[in-house]
Amino acid sequence: MNNAQTNQKKEVGEESTISTEVIESTLRRLGDYMDVELPQEHLEEALKIAFRKYRQRSSNALEESYAFLTLKRGVTEYVVDRNIIDIKKIYRGGVSRSFGTNTTTVDPFNINFFNTYLLNPMTSGSLLTYELYSQKMELMKRMFKGYLNYVWHEHSRTVSVVESPRVDGEVVILHTYNYKPDEILLSEMRVRPWIEDWTLMECKKMLGLGRGKFQSLGGPSGGTSMNSSDLLQQAQQEEERLIQELKDFVDGQSEGWAFVIG
Repeated sequence: MNNAQTNQKKEVGEESTISTEVIESTLRRLGDYMDVELPQEHLEEALKIAFRKYRQRSSNALEESYAFLTLKRGVTEYVVDRNIIDIKKIYRGGVSRSFGTNTTTVDPFNINFFNTYLLNPMTSGSLLTYELYSQKMELMKRMFKGYLNYVWHEHSRTVSVVESPRVDGEVVILHTYNYKPDEILLSEMRVRPWIEDWTLMECKKMLGLGRGKFQSLGGPSGGTSMNSSDLLQQAQQEEERLIQELKDFVDGQSEGWAFVIG
């Protein structure tokens, strides 16, 4: 599970730092900062691009999970883990905290039901009784704020609670959709080959752009010509092939084609 963090204000210069990272990434992809071979930072950049491209195009890069968030009195905005891309619902542990108390309300009907029907299977309890009880608890949550109303801001990875919390320390559960960690993706048998192939393709593209700055290298035997055009052509063909593989669900995506006309 992911650990959510409390709200923190953006530091000065954070946006410029992100812009600098994008610019540096673009320069490395264009083959800057290198001679004719790929340095370590370009290899790492190629791997990052492969992960980003896979998460952009494949539903298999996502997973449904839960995270915990600790509320603070008077605080309505909270920063969550950067891998969370959407919040489906926020659950509370009970309904009593909505009224400003830090205790848990004990429902006598709840205790009686548990003792009579669940702990003693020889009684006359039935599935209908259990279903009616479940509906009763669901109705109580809807009526007495068992769910929190919120607004999700994907660009800043923040969740805004509509009602200001009245007590400190209440822990709520976030029902989330989040990106799978890099280690998980690389451990999946059908995903890792695609990540490796895209990384190799990006390296060929960078290397082709870098070597394209030098048509030939001088030497005692007349020099050596660069294979820039060959690398770029191979990279383009492999990119088309890898994108088509995702369309064919070779990575084991759980979602197939939706309704298609034609």
